[in-house]
Amino acid sequence: MLFAIWIVSILVCTAIGSKKGNPVSGFIVGLILGPIGIVLAIFSGDKTRISCKYCAEKISKKAVVCPCCQRDL
Repeated sequence: MLFAIWIVSILVCTAIGSKKGNPVSGFIVGLILGPIGIVLAIFSGDKTRISCKYCAEKISKKAVVCPCCQRDL
């Protein structure tokens, strides 16, 4: 039973890490910390989004124009 919980934790952490742009760190956190790693993966930083330097809104790294303030980046 404990083994199954650990495997599910690894998969969940990897999925969360993948959504945040870093699946390898999600996998490692899930592997080492198990269920506690899920909490850490949820609160880890998002590598796919940055803050706009004009309005501080979170935007995609690939954005050319901020969708909030309409300024060129």
